[in-house]
Amino acid sequence: MASVYPIKLAYCGALPLVFTYALLFNLNIFGFTLVQIFKSVPQTAYVGVWEIDPFTGLAQNLSGGVLYFLSSSSSGSSALAALARPFTFGVFIVLVSVLFARVWTGISGSSGRDLAKQFKEQDIALIGHRDVAVTRELNKIIPVAAATGAAIIGLVVAISENLGSRGESVSAVIGLLSALTILEGVATEWQQTGGQNSQIGQAFGQQ
Repeated sequence: MASVYPIKLAYCGALPLVFTYALLFNLNIFGFTLVQIFKSVPQTAYVGVWEIDPFTGLAQNLSGGVLYFLSSSSSGSSALAALARPFTFGVFIVLVSVLFARVWTGISGSSGRDLAKQFKEQDIALIGHRDVAVTRELNKIIPVAAATGAAIIGLVVAISENLGSRGESVSAVIGLLSALTILEGVATEWQQTGGQNSQIGQAFGQQ
């Protein structure tokens, strides 16, 4: 029986974006802590400059330093910095997301070699290719799909953040991709087990 094995564009789902924002969040915490501890050292301004929000008087906004160029803050120390920030922020989000996507495929058991091993265990073969060539063929597709999907997702989020979404776009994208991943897993299990034998079929059958 011949069939099609789907390799989706967003191969790693929302994980690269989650890892990227986790890294960015931790960089900001570390930078803010470092600046507060060494206030008397002028060089800490290169890490980041935080100013009290004039409207609330409580929140502190980034207005300078390296971390400013890695954020979507609405304030800036100069017009040139404010114009450069959307570009540097977008490049950071896209590049780090792509890097995480490439690394994740190798450590999560979803690389071409791991998938080829699963195919061999399940007696699945690629039409027109020997077993030794399956890994090479999958490695032509999976890394490209993972990197391209992460780049597109990162670019969409970066543009939305620069337009003022302030975290809403990130939450929406992560929630949507997570829901689609769960739905894909449920649909795959439903097809492979014949419906009623799946976990969801058994759950509804008991009601």
